[in-house]
Amino acid sequence: MSAVREYLEALSNLKAPQAHYYKWQLENLHKVSITQSRKVIQDNLSSLDVRAKECYRTAVLVAFVVKGAKYCEGYVVSHIPIEHAWNSYQGHYFDLTSELFFGGDLSNDYSLVVEMNASDAFKYSNKSPIWSPGYSYWFHKMGKEILDRERENRK
Repeated sequence: MSAVREYLEALSNLKAPQAHYYKWQLENLHKVSITQSRKVIQDNLSSLDVRAKECYRTAVLVAFVVKGAKYCEGYVVSHIPIEHAWNSYQGHYFDLTSELFFGGDLSNDYSLVVEMNASDAFKYSNKSPIWSPGYSYWFHKMGKEILDRERENRK
């Protein structure tokens, strides 16, 4: 069992109002492999204002700048599961934040919960008061139709 799945199962069994959210994450969780961004896209992303510890903001920016890129949110395991955001392009996943600020080490385990296009990411980011974990919460609460559409596109 993966560390993320074990973590989410423990949280979903809590007698707390958030338990349904963690159950939802478990239902939509799947592992993905991360590739270096330069192997996935040709765009020069050096002009982006990428900041350490702002993966959610970076992922939304990349989704807007790179035509066809999507915003992804889930967990990365680096000793423990950490909520994190990255991007995908044509079925390949890349993490600009980790490449630039963590020595380019992409060997950690990544588990995807949600993946959405730039306009949907922006729509749901406006419902979150800060650039932080929580897009998937808003997606869970109000974006079921988008999740269903994206799930169909993956098939």
